[in-house]
Amino acid sequence: MIKYIFILFIIIYFSACSFKTAPNEWQYKSANAFDSYVNDFMSEQDILAQNDLKQALKHAKKSANLSTLARIYLGKCALNISVGIEDKCKEYQSISNLVDDKELSNYYGIITRTSALNPDAILNRDKATSVLLNGALNKEVLNQTQRAKLLKVASYHGYKRAVIFWLKESKEHTYDKNKKAFFQQKIEAIK
Repeated sequence: MIKYIFILFIIIYFSACSFKTAPNEWQYKSANAFDSYVNDFMSEQDILAQNDLKQALKHAKKSANLSTLARIYLGKCALNISVGIEDKCKEYQSISNLVDDKELSNYYGIITRTSALNPDAILNRDKATSVLLNGALNKEVLNQTQRAKLLKVASYHGYKRAVIFWLKESKEHTYDKNKKAFFQQKIEAIK
């Protein structure tokens, strides 16, 4: 019996020694927490979203390399813009001089409309959030078919906050009173 306990102890000891924490584990934890934030924010689960964002920021602030923190600030800003919330990316601006990353600089210029670059040139069109952001950045020139497609993307992913935004946009850009009432009924049913 003692022999088995001793063997079990050795196995546990050596297996515990073999599991080392990755040096950049903070980056993975930060990225995972931010991914959760995106889903919770877009799904209007605000309490969960705030907790996820707090965790993402906590992990991102474990390094002197502020690129991850800057990405979180820009991501948060972009999500707000993608659902019609005005955001000037002040958090990103407060640390932008500490981060030397042209890609982040270009992205900031695009989402704040301070750059002449075409949003299609930098946004990842495979991600639903990028498609929704691109739509929001170009909302003044969209037609109803395009708004309907964006509404479909938001609905497919269960992004309630984006669904409501695109229903409001569709309502605002139609002259048909019946369609306006239809969009308003959908908004009320979802809320």
